[in-house]
Amino acid sequence: MNNIQLVSHFISILLVASCVLCIDTMFCTHAIACEGYAVRDAAFNEERDIHRLAVMGKGTITSEDVERLQEWIESFEGGLNIEVVSVDADDPDVNWKEYGIPSAPPSFPVTVLAGWNRSERRSFFLEYWEPYPSDEELKILLDSPIRKEIRETVGSKLALLLYVPGNAPNSDFESTISAIAEQWSEKETLPVSVFRVDRGDARARILLSFLGLKKDGPDWVGIVFGKGKLMRPREGREDLETYLNQQITILTGDCSCLRNASSLGVDLPMIWSKELDEKVMALRSHREGVFPWGPVAAAGIEGMDSDGGMVSSLVWTLICLTLFVVAFTGALLYRRQRNGRPYIG
Repeated sequence: MNNIQLVSHFISILLVASCVLCIDTMFCTHAIACEGYAVRDAAFNEERDIHRLAVMGKGTITSEDVERLQEWIESFEGGLNIEVVSVDADDPDVNWKEYGIPSAPPSFPVTVLAGWNRSERRSFFLEYWEPYPSDEELKILLDSPIRKEIRETVGSKLALLLYVPGNAPNSDFESTISAIAEQWSEKETLPVSVFRVDRGDARARILLSFLGLKKDGPDWVGIVFGKGKLMRPREGREDLETYLNQQITILTGDCSCLRNASSLGVDLPMIWSKELDEKVMALRSHREGVFPWGPVAAAGIEGMDSDGGMVSSLVWTLICLTLFVVAFTGALLYRRQRNGRPYIG
C-alpha cells in the first residue's frame, strides 16, 4: 500500500470516527441531567417537546388574530409547550410536512396545530381551525379535565395508564390493565394508576387526536409519565400484558444516554408549572450532588446538558481531527517530494 492510499484509508477511518462521535454526542445530550436517576425520575429534569400552532395565510400575516394567539401563549410564561408560528403560503419553499400535513390546505387563512416528535424529528397533525381558534376553542386547546388530572397526579405516580374503551369494550382488556397497575403499585414505592378516557368527550378531543384515536375503534391503552410524556403506543398484535410490563420496567431502570425519557415518547400539549415540579415525588433515592427537579435546576451543571455545549464540543473535536489529517498528509507529501517522487501516483 503506497502513502497516498494509506492517507486515504486513514482519512476514511477518521470520518467514520467523527460520525460515531456525532451519534454518541447526540444520544448523550441528556446524560448529565439523568445521571443518578431512574428513567421515570429523570423525565422531570428534561425540557418538553414544543408543539406548533401554525397560522397559515398568503402574504405577510399581521392580523390581530395572530397577535392575539401570540399574547395568549406568552401569558403562560413558558408553561404551555406550544409556540405560535406564521406560515406564508406563497413561499415556494414551505415544507407542509413540517406542520403534519401532506400539502397546502385548500383555503386560507387557516390555523393548524402540529405535534412535534423530538426524538424522531417529525411533525404530526392534531387539529385545525378556519380561520383562527375562538376563545372557547383556545380553552379546549389549553386544558381539559383529563389533562388536568394527569398534570395534578403524575408527579406522585410511577406511571399512569390511559385506558380508552372501544365501541365493544373487552372486559379482559380492562381487567388486565387493572391487574398490571395493582401489581406494580405493590412492587414499587410509587403507584401506577388507571385513567379512563371517554372517546365521545368533546372536551378531550385534543388529547384523543394526540393519541391518534377516532370515535370508532378497539380498546386502547397508553402509558404516561413525567411531565405528561406518552410512551410509544402498543402495536395491535403485541401481547398487552407483555407490553405494559416491559414499558414500566424501562421507567424503573437507570437513566442513560441510550435509555432516557426523551427517546421513549412525546409530551402531551399541556400546561406545567414550577409549583408542580416542587410536588414531584422521587421513585428512587438519589446520591449526593444530584440536582432537584426541573430542567432549570439540571442546567446548573455548567451548561453540559445544553445543545450549545454539545455542538461546541463536537465542533472542536472535528477541528482537531481535521488539523491532524492535514498535518499528517502534509508530512507524507513533503517526504515524497523530498525523495523526488510526484505528488500523485
